[in-house]
Amino acid sequence: MRKSIITFLLTVLCLSSAFAQKSISDTFWRDVNTGDWILGITPDAIIYDCKVWDITSKTEKKDAYTINAQNEGNSISIGIGKEKNSQRVITIGKKKIVCDAITTPIIIDYPSKDDNHVIADNNYQDGDSVTIVGWLRNMTPQAKELGEEFTVAYANLLTDGDMQFSAKLDAEGRFSLRFPIHNTLTIFAERGRAPVIIPVEPNQTYFIYKDFTDNRCYIMGENSRLQNESLMAIITQAFNFEHGNYQKAKEYGGFEENRVHLDGLKDAAMAQMEQYCNEHPTLSERFKTYFRNEIYTEIGSSMLQVRFGIPCNFTIPDDYLDYVTQNYWNKIEEPRTMNSNFETFFHDYFDCIQRNVLSKVDNHLRWGFYEGEKDGIVNFTAEDKKLMNDYVAGLKDFETRLHAAPEADRQAMIDAYNASDIIKQVNALVGRKDVNEGLNQELNLMSYKLMRHATDSLGWNPALYDFYATQELYSLINGSRQPLRQYFLDFADANIKNNSAKKMLHDLQDQYVAITNKTLSKDNLKSSDDVEGLTEGEQILRKLLEPYRGHYVLVDFWGVWCSPCKEALTHSQEEYERLKPYDMVFMYLANRSDDAGWRNVIKQYDVTGENVVHYNLPVPQQTAVEKYLKVNKFPSYFLFDMEGNLVPVNADPRDLDAFAQMMKRLKE
Repeated sequence: MRKSIITFLLTVLCLSSAFAQKSISDTFWRDVNTGDWILGITPDAIIYDCKVWDITSKTEKKDAYTINAQNEGNSISIGIGKEKNSQRVITIGKKKIVCDAITTPIIIDYPSKDDNHVIADNNYQDGDSVTIVGWLRNMTPQAKELGEEFTVAYANLLTDGDMQFSAKLDAEGRFSLRFPIHNTLTIFAERGRAPVIIPVEPNQTYFIYKDFTDNRCYIMGENSRLQNESLMAIITQAFNFEHGNYQKAKEYGGFEENRVHLDGLKDAAMAQMEQYCNEHPTLSERFKTYFRNEIYTEIGSSMLQVRFGIPCNFTIPDDYLDYVTQNYWNKIEEPRTMNSNFETFFHDYFDCIQRNVLSKVDNHLRWGFYEGEKDGIVNFTAEDKKLMNDYVAGLKDFETRLHAAPEADRQAMIDAYNASDIIKQVNALVGRKDVNEGLNQELNLMSYKLMRHATDSLGWNPALYDFYATQELYSLINGSRQPLRQYFLDFADANIKNNSAKKMLHDLQDQYVAITNKTLSKDNLKSSDDVEGLTEGEQILRKLLEPYRGHYVLVDFWGVWCSPCKEALTHSQEEYERLKPYDMVFMYLANRSDDAGWRNVIKQYDVTGENVVHYNLPVPQQTAVEKYLKVNKFPSYFLFDMEGNLVPVNADPRDLDAFAQMMKRLKE
């Protein structure tokens, strides 16, 4: 498991003597037979059945106790017998449980083996959830400053991002949170304050107890053994194994050399796990399943990320991909989503398959030609088909001759080929309205269709294709900030079975249809006509700034494709209001942004106002201005004074307090 996700406040196990019993208060009890955490007792409350019960009365008689408590109108009475051989009999209703005290900050080593290896798998159905109840007790002032909510995050395979859910903490640090999950998965709870990383299973309830005074962290639940065992392994860094680094791939050579290296890391990680299991012989089979998956997921992903470290045009050989499939991907037990880094492996794996299946299509134009006919959206004559087949055969012959020709002759050969009769005929055919529309549709759906066939032929769970297609379509909308064409939605409705995925896509589609239909003030969108014909970056910039002499001008270089840029734009109105005293014009220059998406981002984040202007210059002009100002990152900001001169300051308004203070000093 990556070191970056296993840094805990608790890194060393405290001695059990540090938790020696002084009274019944602040003691925690586990069933001596099952090892499960049964009861926690604090001065004012007890923890039982994944709930916090407020104590209404507590009596003691010769080291035996009776505690009465309430939770939301329900009452409970608990009898705690005298200590004998470090054990007590705890009576709850008619149930008597022999318990011993938990004397370590985490639950260590269950008393007996559990041969059940099955981890809950709902086949990725809709509608399942997890409930986490808990208590962040005795929070330090620093911990309280980090927020008044308990937060959970996990990888969302529908969007290739994170899902995050929060619940309000009460004055004591207690909370209850229910959130949806698509199957067993690993959650990151309280990343910044009291991090807990555990797998959770559909429709289970867990209680997380975290005490900031002594760093206790226990998990209660009907089926919480795996969670406590994995927490122990993470805290003790039992599986801090090396998983490879694509940035070092060149050091090992080509694909085969990297395969050998990474296989060695996998074998070392498996040996490390075996040693840990030998040291803790009662570890459950579910625990072993979970961490085997962790190893296959981590190193399997590294196997595929080799493509970023060696020259290969990001495409890996078929035999290498087959090896990863058989020795890593297929070794992961369901539910595949149980491990935190499966999303990375998933993304790498489907990217590699997609590139490989697309590379096997001998001619994309002919593929779209025949696929359009098969789908009944384009009609071709026998002459049209002959023309297409002749074109493909002639193109292959031309590419062979071109490759063999001297470099000095190649451009003339290309020009002659493009002027040939067969190219003119193909262009005329493709230019027909019905053919052009049909080909665009088929070629845009090409990867989705080929991946559908590939995953079906490999016999994978259809849910994995749902995740792939939903991610791709979600990214298409989110990246372009435009609604999809209708044929994408029709394909999604016909091929994606997950109802939540389809609803998410339709909701996002509706959002961007509404945004597209909104109007923008012409005063905010400026034409590039004023700089038409200008090619020098300084000249273009001076012309753009000229109308705003007498004002400070903040120039923002951004792009529709740039996530940090769009995040910054969400605070635009706050920025305008805060900087109103400084008579400032906000000028936005968009980098390589489609016009429709450009307009939609402006509308979506309300990047408008009396002193706001937007330009979407032609690429050569935008590039010239960026080169003149030495723009090397996005977003980038530049401040110009009232005479149009560049002010040599850090002009980043994302730190609005600092920016406002700087403007105040400039005005003075």
